[in-house]
Amino acid sequence: MALFDDLRNLWKARTLREDEWATVVTFLQGVLHRNHFERLSATQCAAIRAIVDAYVAGGGVRDSDIQNVTRMLRRVRLDPYEPLAVAEP
Repeated sequence: MALFDDLRNLWKARTLREDEWATVVTFLQGVLHRNHFERLSATQCAAIRAIVDAYVAGGGVRDSDIQNVTRMLRRVRLDPYEPLAVAEP
């Protein structure tokens, strides 16, 4: 649950970082909101951790990094765009 809180707080500070960084935070919030922690596989958890380490807590995020994050999530069967599509009318 701490990760949810951390991502929520980071989202509030999104104006301090580049737009691509905010996109990564949004992707993580979405996939975690749509999937129960208890049901995530070890591989999915490892991918989420790698994304947090490399892109959320790391240096600047570029447009090409969004593609890397998308690939990493999809490789472990987490679709970063699914929560956004569900939210559309």
